[in-house]
Parts: sequence; C-alpha cells; structure tokens
Amino acid sequence: MRMPACVVRLITHCASVPDNERIAVLARYSGIHQTEKVAGEVRTLAQRSATAARDIKHLIEEAVAQVESGVVVATGTGKSILDINAMVGKLAVAMDNISLASAEQMQGISQVSIAVNQMDGVTQNNAALVEESSSASQSLSVQAHSLREAVNAFHI
Repeated sequence: MRMPACVVRLITHCASVPDNERIAVLARYSGIHQTEKVAGEVRTLAQRSATAARDIKHLIEEAVAQVESGVVVATGTGKSILDINAMVGKLAVAMDNISLASAEQMQGISQVSIAVNQMDGVTQNNAALVEESSSASQSLSVQAHSLREAVNAFHI
C-alpha cells in the first residue's frame, strides 16, 4: 500500500519542524485520515526520535570524554613547558656563572703571565748584573795581584 500524497507532503513538510511539533501535527492528522497508518508513522517517528536522542547523548558523552582527555593532555603539556622554561632559566644562570668564572680565570692567567714576564725581566737583569759582577771581580782580582806584586817589592 502506498501512502497518500498528502501524507507524504505532510511528513516532508514536518521534516523541517521540531519533533514534538511534528508528532502533534501527525497526531491531529491521524484523527482525520487513515488513523492506523498515521499512528504507525507517529510511532516510527517517535522511535527514530528516541534513537536519535540516544545517539546524540552518546556522541555528546564521547565528546565530553575526549574534551576532558584533551584538558588532561593540555594541562600536562603546560606543566612540561613550565618545567622546560624553568630549566632553561637555570641553564642560563649556569652559563652566566661559567662565563664569569672563565673571565676571572682569564684575568688570573693574564696576571700570572705579567708576573712571569716581570720575573723573566728581573732574571735577565740579574744575569747581566752577575756577568758585570764577574767581570768586575776578575778585574779586581787582576788589580789585587798587581797590588800584591807592587807591595811585595817593598818587602822588608
């Protein structure tokens, strides 16, 4: 049995109307024409609406669960980013300390180098003085021998 065209038009028109209004329109129509056929359509429509409502509820529950899971992941990611940021800050402080220590070491090495150069200069001066002293000592020794010979000539 085919559904009358007016019922098809009515159902098609009702597709754009909320379920509760559609059921009311079909229920009114059921009292006018083909009560059983329209009542069956109303039952079918009500069952489909209930099924759709359950499906929507299930989809909403799944979406809520996924959002909650996403919130947990986002919270963990945020905490990880904060931890990384703190570690980067500590690393920057450590790098600054290393840089400062390196500068101090370089200054210390520079001072040691200056001291070594000064010691080298003093050592060279000392070597020159020793050489002059040695030369003066030899000259003095020669003069002492000459003086001794001159004094020996006056020996009584």
